[in-house]
Parts: sequence; structure tokens; C-alpha cells
Amino acid sequence: MTSSHVLGLIMFGIFAVVGVLGWLVSYIHPSITGDPRMVRKTRRTAMLLVLLGVVVGYAAFKLDNREAVTTLYEVLAEGSEGATPGAAAPVRSLRFDVEHPGVKHGLLVEPVPKGSETPTSAVNISFSLHGPTGEALVPERTEHFDVIRSQRRTKIHWEGKTVYFTPSAAGPHIIRVIPLTKGIPSIHVRVKDSSKRDGKRGAGY
Repeated sequence: MTSSHVLGLIMFGIFAVVGVLGWLVSYIHPSITGDPRMVRKTRRTAMLLVLLGVVVGYAAFKLDNREAVTTLYEVLAEGSEGATPGAAAPVRSLRFDVEHPGVKHGLLVEPVPKGSETPTSAVNISFSLHGPTGEALVPERTEHFDVIRSQRRTKIHWEGKTVYFTPSAAGPHIIRVIPLTKGIPSIHVRVKDSSKRDGKRGAGY
């Protein structure tokens, strides 16, 4: 069972549990059991919640699975936490193999806090991507990553940024990531290949 299946089942389960509880209420709650109209209304609502759970669960599965199968490379790289003060910023070299040259790819770079810790300030990361002969498909660039709140307003984290490139050849490619700000625990790096159909998310995703 993949993480996509788990996500779909969780979303379905939330609605299904509420629906089942509503159905049980129609049997035991005194203010409902004595009114046939309320019984029908309560059970109808319970059934709609279960059906909605099927729809939401399937949609969550499809969206997550689409991300998974197009994943060419994904890793949680070491950041700059513990780096010696005053020393040059560490360089993280990450190797992956291109399978579909001529196809548009996406490169995501995203600083990641440790565990349940909340980032308090923006950070800077420099990164680049080079092909088999050393050509720069993504020339070195420095990006500013702000602290943002997730859409569901449940978690504060660093934003992620995606750049696009089209490799001209298959084979080994190198991503160089340089955390310029001290204290970045980890850096999430993901390469998406829109033509790939058998990809898998990295550990933890």
C-alpha cells in the first residue's frame, strides 16, 4: 500500500466515521427517534457524508498519486545546521539520472525545519543544475525563502520554490545546493518528470 492509498483512506475514513456516528444517532437520540422526518433527514445526511468521503478520498489519492508517479528524484539533503561559524557555506552535490530528454522537468528546492520546530526567519539558498557534460541547465541562483503558513493554517514552514528545465540528454545530472544561511536543518529536493509513470516519493513523503 502506497502513501497515496493511505492518504485516500484517511480522508475517506474521516467522513465515514462522522457518517456512521450520524446514522447511529438516528437510532438512539430521543429527539430524533420520535420524529420520522428527523430520522430520515439524519440518515440521509449520514449517507451523503459517506458518499462525500468516497469522492474526497479518491480525489486525494489521485492528486497524491500523480505527484508520486512523476517523481524522478527526491531526497532530504543535509542543510547548514552545525556548520562552523565563519566557514564557507557547505556544498551539497546530488546526483540523479534523466530518463526522458526533451521533456520539461521541475526542480523543487525547499528548506525544512527539524521535527515540530517552527522557523522564525527567512533563509537564503543557492542552487544550480548541470547536465552530463557540465552544461548549466539551471545556472546558479540564490533564492530567498520566506516563512509562510500552510493553506490549512495548521503549520508554519518555509516556502518551497520550483524552477523548470528541459534536459537535452539522458544520463547523470548534478544538483548543487548551497545553504547560505546558518541553521537550516535539511533541504527537500525533488525532480519531477511529467512523462514518468512509475516514480515513487522519497522517504518521509
